[in-house]
Amino acid sequence: MKDEVSNVLGVKYVLLILVFTVGLSLCGCSTVTSKMRGLWGGTTSKIRGLWGNTTSTVDIPSAQFTAAQGEAFEGDAVAQFRLGEWYRTGEEVKRDTAQAYAWFTISALNGFPPAKARVRAGWDPATIARGKELAEILIDKFPSAVFVP
Repeated sequence: MKDEVSNVLGVKYVLLILVFTVGLSLCGCSTVTSKMRGLWGGTTSKIRGLWGNTTSTVDIPSAQFTAAQGEAFEGDAVAQFRLGEWYRTGEEVKRDTAQAYAWFTISALNGFPPAKARVRAGWDPATIARGKELAEILIDKFPSAVFVP
């Protein structure tokens, strides 16, 4: 009887680990799995996570990032700034400074003072050029991203 109980508990434990490691990436909870991936190396962008300053690539944006992106497309300047920060730091999405500059630019167009300060910060000229192109593309694709009184 004890062996049967041990086997059942062992199977449940293995299934729990399997669901946790595989299931999180499928349900859009990639931030957790990307932080875990940092333990195994082979990664590029910085993420400050559960295990300190580990490096990780974020292949699939987190659910939090996706929600903020939807708000940003609708013209929320704070969400746009948040996207810029995440692209700048690589915390919720793979690091991309041109995307960061683009979102800071759009947020600044919507009058958000911290975004205006970020746009004025010392950016690489190539990043500025590409960021401006991306901002124009985003505004063309999502006209509601820029608030027009």
